Parts: sequence; C-alpha cells; structure tokens
Amino acid sequence: MLAFPSDVTEALVSGDTNPQKSAQLTRLTPNWLARAPPQERTTRKEVLQARLKMRGSQNALRARQRKRYLAKRSRSRSSR
Repeated sequence: MLAFPSDVTEALVSGDTNPQKSAQLTRLTPNWLARAPPQERTTRKEVLQARLKMRGSQNALRARQRKRYLAKRSRSRSSR
C-alpha cells in the first residue's frame, strides 16, 4: 500500500474501495495508459467514480429485492 498513488490511497482510506480494487487502480499507470501523468490521475478517478456508481446501483437493487421478499413473506404468513 505504500506504493499506491495518493488518489488511490485516499479512496482506500475513505472506504470508497478495498485493497484489491486499489491494487487494480494502481496498475493504471501513464505507461500502461499511454497518457501523461495528469491524465493518468483523471482516468483513475473516472474508473473509481464508475465503480462507485455501480456499487450504488447494486445496493439499491439489493434493497428493492429485500423489500419485495419481506413483503411477500409477510403476505404468506398472514394468509395462514
């Protein structure tokens, strides 16, 4: 973790990502991306933001599914 860029470390410390995802983000280097260092940071930020949006969508989907399950379960119990 000591070799993580500061933007990746900040995301890890704030809980926006986990160690595995942080390691993946760290691999987005200027050489790998064929971009200049400032663009590298921008690309990592975009990847992280996309990941956070997806996680939010997954959490919302899970919450809706749980709500439906509990509603269905309470209906089946009340019909007994």
